[in-house]
Amino acid sequence: MAALGATALPLLVIQHPLGGEPPDGVSRRAAQAVEQLSSLLGADRGRDAATLSPAPRSESHHTVLAEHDVYDEFVRREWCDGLPIVPPTRERVDAMVGGARADGGASLGLMPPLWREGTLEKLAVNTVMAGCEPACFPVIVAAVQAMLDPAFNLYGVQATTHPVAPLVIV
Repeated sequence: MAALGATALPLLVIQHPLGGEPPDGVSRRAAQAVEQLSSLLGADRGRDAATLSPAPRSESHHTVLAEHDVYDEFVRREWCDGLPIVPPTRERVDAMVGGARADGGASLGLMPPLWREGTLEKLAVNTVMAGCEPACFPVIVAAVQAMLDPAFNLYGVQATTHPVAPLVIV
């Protein structure tokens, strides 16, 4: 990190691997990490987990922008990864949800790792941004439903330190 100008960057070390570790071992490693972090930050700057509030529920954002300005705004707000997107207009999202012949508010389930509710409309927004056609949306919905099946262990896939990720090509 010194080459990037971070000469005094503190380092928190967590023993790996965590895969297959029993719960008491994970708890022990987490406690060690919290102890290290507290000492790195200074005792007066640490926060007890009980004082943290849960993440707010998502809400709709309605901003009128010219279509060519949407990408810049999404990048500024860190709503996308910097790759090109198709602006998720109301018309495009409604057309995508219509491709599934279902209500956009229908829940697909809780989406790990933050365990927030995944709805057809939220999935449609992401699918529109990726450039998918509405005719393919039922396949995307089926893929997400399969990933949310406990047997797939999406939480484990998304929360691992291993560079694993699901790849779906439609």
